[in-house]
Amino acid sequence: MDESPYLLELIRAFNFIYVSTNREIGDHVSIDGKEKRIIGRLDAQSSSRMDIKIEKPLIDDTLLLSSSLTKYAYEYLRMNWASIVNLGICRGAAEEASTFSNERYVDLTMEPFIGGTLSINAYRHDGARRRLGDLGDGVQGYIISRILYEIAQPKVLLWDDVEAHFNPRILLSISGWISELVEKGKQVVLTTHSLEAVRMIAGESQDKARIYLISLVDGTLNTRELTLQEVEELIEAGVDVRAAEPLL
Repeated sequence: MDESPYLLELIRAFNFIYVSTNREIGDHVSIDGKEKRIIGRLDAQSSSRMDIKIEKPLIDDTLLLSSSLTKYAYEYLRMNWASIVNLGICRGAAEEASTFSNERYVDLTMEPFIGGTLSINAYRHDGARRRLGDLGDGVQGYIISRILYEIAQPKVLLWDDVEAHFNPRILLSISGWISELVEKGKQVVLTTHSLEAVRMIAGESQDKARIYLISLVDGTLNTRELTLQEVEELIEAGVDVRAAEPLL
């Protein structure tokens, strides 16, 4: 099996922008005297959409988590609640959320709310309900993320701004969960602007975690791999790793 990374290249030629790959898929096209494997093209002279033909996935099943997508996640849960609730994953997510809350939740329900809309609620041990949207961004974000992951069961998890809305207790729980996923062979890619998140998450998976400082300049992505020890040393030296572009 070819274990080399998938590479994509955008090439402008013949009034088109071609999408080329290093994999043995797509069509053979000669561009500027070079044989390329083309999986799609975009008409560079119009606003027509890109027509991409892919014979097999470039990457494994992937789930993207982001706080900016929360409203879409809510809509998905509402539309598919009947099948989701039968999976038995809501109870586990609610109970986990209780570990960093002052209330004890035992399950999630969906019930009518003002104006006939449906509301997802956290069901407390005493029978009271709390709207998920009223639990705070951190708790609801954690619950939604866990449910979406259990539904999708992806091989690759992408999480943008993983620290968003999470207090230290929730972030610690997230760190433990991510460590478990990595131990099971899942690939997890996180972005963060929080040094606390870097130290906490990498600390849970020191033998497998990789830390990259990245910077996008004029369309070029510059990266440098750092160890957790190097991050700690920079912090002790008074260097803000997040603004350490000279290291790239």
